Amino acid sequence: MHKVNIIDVGAIGGLEPPWSRNRRHVGTVLEFEPDGIERITGDTIRLPHAIWSHNGRETLHFFKGGLGSASLKRQNMAWVREHYEEIKDKGSRRLNRTWFERSTCIRETEIGVRTLDLVLEDLRKRGQGVSPFHFLKSDTQSGEYDVLVGARSYLQEECAAALLEVFRYPLLEGIRLAEEVEVYMASFGFEVIGWSPWQASFESQRDVLFARREPTDAAQAASIEVVKRIYGVGAGPALFSHKRSLVERVVRKARMRLRLA
Repeated sequence: MHKVNIIDVGAIGGLEPPWSRNRRHVGTVLEFEPDGIERITGDTIRLPHAIWSHNGRETLHFFKGGLGSASLKRQNMAWVREHYEEIKDKGSRRLNRTWFERSTCIRETEIGVRTLDLVLEDLRKRGQGVSPFHFLKSDTQSGEYDVLVGARSYLQEECAAALLEVFRYPLLEGIRLAEEVEVYMASFGFEVIGWSPWQASFESQRDVLFARREPTDAAQAASIEVVKRIYGVGAGPALFSHKRSLVERVVRKARMRLRLA
């Protein structure tokens, strides 16, 4: 059985659906916990870095919204105020009404950031990196483009498919919107093969699934086929859904509380 090695950026709650329901297809998982402790547990490598466009230090902003409400970018209060009347009825009105309160910054801390390319290079120098990691999943609360900028070599040589959270409105300052992310991925030979419905406040964000148009070898091609089966997409681009069940939501919250404690 072909197994896919996964890079999970923004993995604070652990591996999520649909991969958590298909563990037999999962090889090694590389995930990140900013300024935490490096740990290797079974087939999971957890590193104490935030993945970004460069190497250095950045400010992590924590918002009032609850568990997992943090980003290296500030909420774009000015844009939302200016455009609120245009977007207030999209999606959940309850979520939209409380957006400003939930987006209030309650704490900031400085953390270390590294590029994905450097992380992979260091791992392999230490003999810990399993090659290749064919699947990239990134959910960083608006920083996907920044993650990609720091992963040029990975995208060029190793990545076969990716799931990226994208935004259609600039709810955070300085973010690149969905079209820009898709153009950047296309420049490395990737095409869109699936997407989730628009969701969250103002129906502002969704996940987009990419695959390499021309796999470089049989292993990449096999990984792409596994990804398509797991997300339920066929020969052409398709809508998919990977909502968590009630049990999965409870387990994820428990894990997040333990990780953030």
